[in-house]
Amino acid sequence: MKSVVNRRACSIYALFDPRDINHVRYVGKTVQAPAKRLSEHIWRAQSLKQRTPDYRCRWIRSLLAVGVSPGLRILEVVDLDEELTAERRWIALLKTSHRLTNLTDGGEGMSGYVPSDETKRKIGAANRGRVLSDETKRKIAAANKGRVASSEHRQKISDAGKGRLFSPASRLKMSLSQKGKLISAETRHKLSEAGKGHIHSAETRRKMSEASIGKPKSPEHRAKIAAMNRATAFSKIGKKLSLVHRAKLSESLMRYWALRKQS
Repeated sequence: MKSVVNRRACSIYALFDPRDINHVRYVGKTVQAPAKRLSEHIWRAQSLKQRTPDYRCRWIRSLLAVGVSPGLRILEVVDLDEELTAERRWIALLKTSHRLTNLTDGGEGMSGYVPSDETKRKIGAANRGRVLSDETKRKIAAANKGRVASSEHRQKISDAGKGRLFSPASRLKMSLSQKGKLISAETRHKLSEAGKGHIHSAETRRKMSEASIGKPKSPEHRAKIAAMNRATAFSKIGKKLSLVHRAKLSESLMRYWALRKQS
């Protein structure tokens, strides 16, 4: 069951070495579920290998190096308007007797802050047209390696892309970026498994059909299609097609030749 997080409340938490649970090494605040916040700490420590990590990240990385993950426990739950004071109070209380990795006295940040639509629009406008250098793109790619997006995150990405139309120039750039790119056998297998059982709508099939008409295929591509069709044909020897299947094949062929006559 999915955990429910109270966005009006903030948790003050402590990170510790599970081999020494009485010794706190970091104090923080979050409005997220504890497990999610802990996973973010671990991910950040692992993703900053190409940059100079802070004291907290180096400590977490030292645990991971020996097969140990840090523990997290909630110290106090407060209202959002009390979070900064509560965090400073806990850091001041613990730093006298614990080797905290906090670099400040706390009280920074804006937990639970949600920017308005107007603010998000201004941020988007400011970043539009911005070109990242190859070095920056490489760093972003390295930081995201191994990061697994949640089902909710993937759904948001999918919803954001629905109905989006790319310009001819953008489509050409995407096409050129994929040319000559070799996909590993493992990736092809994953794509195949992900697509099994997926049924395209009639509208999608029509668009795919129209997009492929008149598109020249390389000799290598044609040879692969022929080999695949031969293998498929041998596997269907002696197999009887249902009336529904035959009707679909007939309809598909008639639609194909009708489109060919129009082109």
